[in-house]
Amino acid sequence: MVTVCVCEGHCVCVCVMVTVCVCVTGIHTVQLMYGCELREGRSVGGFYQDAYDGNDFIAFDKDQMVWVAPTAAAVITKNKWENTPGVSEQWKDYLEQICIEWLRKYVEYGHESLRPVRPEVTLSSPRGSRLSCLATGFYPRAIEVKLLKNGQILSDEESSGT
Repeated sequence: MVTVCVCEGHCVCVCVMVTVCVCVTGIHTVQLMYGCELREGRSVGGFYQDAYDGNDFIAFDKDQMVWVAPTAAAVITKNKWENTPGVSEQWKDYLEQICIEWLRKYVEYGHESLRPVRPEVTLSSPRGSRLSCLATGFYPRAIEVKLLKNGQILSDEESSGT
């Protein structure tokens, strides 16, 4: 599955794959996530990471060209991938070139369908002076909600953010 998110010149392409393995030792999950990011048309990042049974397993640091193994079990994979010619270089090329190229294509192809959608906002005051605000139906997912009182933004102490 590929997800493309667009938010005011900021685009992210994320590919997530989940594999369920049935083994003699039980059922296990392998999760793979990789992608790239554009801000104002320029590449700002790329990432690759694996998880095993919900725990971080290995990640690629493309700037240092090393594989990061947070557990002892991942060190075998880290050593294999770092010592196999071309593995790190191929992932770096993919994240910095190919992924960015495809992300630009996805944004171009989906220009109309990826347009931002304003949230629907509902204000209510069930009891007393406590006011509730609910924002739904917006795209992209990340938004910033600010409450105003007499045209002034309320401070964090005056609003809970939930």
